[in-house]
Amino acid sequence: MNNSELIIDQNETLISALEKLSSVKNYINLTLFVYNEKKQIIGSVTDGDIRRSLILDKDLNKKI
Repeated sequence: MNNSELIIDQNETLISALEKLSSVKNYINLTLFVYNEKKQIIGSVTDGDIRRSLILDKDLNKKI
C-alpha cells in the first residue's frame, strides 16, 4: 500500500475525493486523510461523509 493513496489536499473537490476513493482497492473502511498546506494531517473524510454532503446540496465541486 502506498500512503499517498490515502491522503488528499484540503483544497481538493468532492469529485476528486470520490475518484481517489474509487481507486483504492481492498479496504473495508474507505477513508482519506486530509492535509493542509503545511502537509499536516488535519482530519479525515469517508465515503459516507461525501454522500451526506451530496444529499444536502449536490455540489461535486465543493472543497473537502
